[in-house]
Amino acid sequence: MVMIQMKKAPGLLYAELNGELKKWKGTGQTMTVWDGKLMPKFRNHNTHGFAMKFFTWIIHRKNTKNYYLTYSANETIPTGPEVREILRKYGKFYDGGVLARKAGPPKYEKDKKSS
Repeated sequence: MVMIQMKKAPGLLYAELNGELKKWKGTGQTMTVWDGKLMPKFRNHNTHGFAMKFFTWIIHRKNTKNYYLTYSANETIPTGPEVREILRKYGKFYDGGVLARKAGPPKYEKDKKSS
């Protein structure tokens, strides 16, 4: 349901969903690339906003580990393994539904020049 709506969202440049789920166990990863600052509007509203509120009890169970990260990319779309590495290093991390670390997005040369 969310993926159908996301494909129609203004500003979406790329979307990829990877994972392996079996009987409520496994891994899942969604990566999206957006034009400018249009992603928060999608993320916080409509079907995705509802899903985030409704499924929080599933996503943040005591036996789950979750990472979230929003950042400005470095002109390229990372591969699946690169995304996992970036998430584990910089992402907001929940362990068993408890916030264990806040996000600290990576900085790239163009970000450093504009700072």
